[in-house]
Amino acid sequence: MTSSGEPPYFSPDGRQCYCANVNIQILPTEVFNRGANVEHLQLHQNRLEDLPEELINLREIVELEIQNNNFKLLPKVICQLQTLSILRASLNFLETLPPDIDNLKNLRVIELENNAISTFPVVLTYMTNLKVIKLDGNMITAIPDEISSLKQLNVLSVSKNLLTTIPNSITNLKRLSHLNVSHNQLTSLPAGLGKMKTMKELFFSFNAVTTLPQSIFELKGLRMLGIDNNMLTEVPTDLKIRFRNLTHLRLDNQRTTDDLVPTASTVTPTNYSIDPRIGSEQVFHLRCHQDSDDSEDESMRDRVSQPRRRALKRTVKRSPERNKANRPKRRTVEAKLPRHTGRKGRVPLKK
Repeated sequence: MTSSGEPPYFSPDGRQCYCANVNIQILPTEVFNRGANVEHLQLHQNRLEDLPEELINLREIVELEIQNNNFKLLPKVICQLQTLSILRASLNFLETLPPDIDNLKNLRVIELENNAISTFPVVLTYMTNLKVIKLDGNMITAIPDEISSLKQLNVLSVSKNLLTTIPNSITNLKRLSHLNVSHNQLTSLPAGLGKMKTMKELFFSFNAVTTLPQSIFELKGLRMLGIDNNMLTEVPTDLKIRFRNLTHLRLDNQRTTDDLVPTASTVTPTNYSIDPRIGSEQVFHLRCHQDSDDSEDESMRDRVSQPRRRALKRTVKRSPERNKANRPKRRTVEAKLPRHTGRKGRVPLKK
């Protein structure tokens, strides 16, 4: 990026424009005057409430970042950006989406996390080219049956909402590989879950699910499974055998029916880690509390923790006092020094 003068800053080839985190309320006109070739426009972390109509002059724009601003409505001009493929609009105050957003025929990724959306935007189900939908941290109560029309969808993330059920029509998403419905109020999962053969990452932690659908064991390609903090009364002890490709599993902290049903606003994920490489996708470390094959569980836990132990071993250094205290004492004998010194000394005993 060329950083001379005031923002916006442009890359040498003019394809990227950076005007983020500069506390602006109005977009500088230079964005449009020099933005004929801009493909990636970054406007996040400002105080923007609207975007001017001149934005339509960016005829080659592919990615637009407007997250962490003050948008209460998605600017209508965005719906006219026919070349747009990625829209990041999380951390705003959006309550709904404009109906014209389905004009974006090339849109593949839409991120709307941490807004004020209470109803799943049905207009998204008309955008059949979508591959990634992220709606985490809103107040959505239901997923519409029309979700099954998104045949190209790979990632659906709706954690930390108020969902009570998942429609069976979701099992018709044959290309879905990542589903995150953690931190909701679910009591059951779709019976036909096993039809989703491409599923690799499935997370429904922090809900109130009592039983696992039998079809879940047909997901042979599953690599990550998070089912902790539910109300499962019985968990198969051979999960690692049934899911041979499983690398990350979390099934601890199963609550009883006396516990409160978790809600999106009261439950905080404190005992799992998130892989920063994949954003909101959660990577669980293996931690099983079932009375199965203890030796096998121990060996698997050892394989997971060995790199951490090696790292600690490299970083922890013993203090000089501890080294001195633990150093084996050497055997010594007294020997007389030459007469002219008149002193006694200690010399090591040769073995």
